[in-house]
Amino acid sequence: MNEVPRIYKWIQAALLADVPLRAIIGTAGVYADRIPAKAAFPLALFNFQSPGGDVAGSGPVRLMARPEFQVKMVGKGPLSQKLQDGSDRIDEILQNVAAVTFDGIVISARRLSPVAYAEGGADADQQYFHLGGIYRFDAYKA
Repeated sequence: MNEVPRIYKWIQAALLADVPLRAIIGTAGVYADRIPAKAAFPLALFNFQSPGGDVAGSGPVRLMARPEFQVKMVGKGPLSQKLQDGSDRIDEILQNVAAVTFDGIVISARRLSPVAYAEGGADADQQYFHLGGIYRFDAYKA
């Protein structure tokens, strides 16, 4: 079983279900891997970062997968209060939560480190700020 697609679904569902976050990003503002060309900012973006390693039991038994994902807010221009509020909300949604979800899999997350960086060109229209974290997701059968 590959737990990664289930974690993708769980992140997407958890972020979209949160009313305070949707007030910041809108109803369609959660994206996996890539930002669509016509997306409105600020938005939430998440992507797979590292396999993290499986935890094995005795013999051929895999107890859990521990992949790492980057989950962050992205906004146009410099760091803003909306980005900070959205990033704080994402952390509240993901941090130390465990849920039995898709196919009887328990998924939980813990932040490993923060993420904060600016990117883009000299023009303000080409500048973006990213704020969020790297999260380790534990996934195992209930």
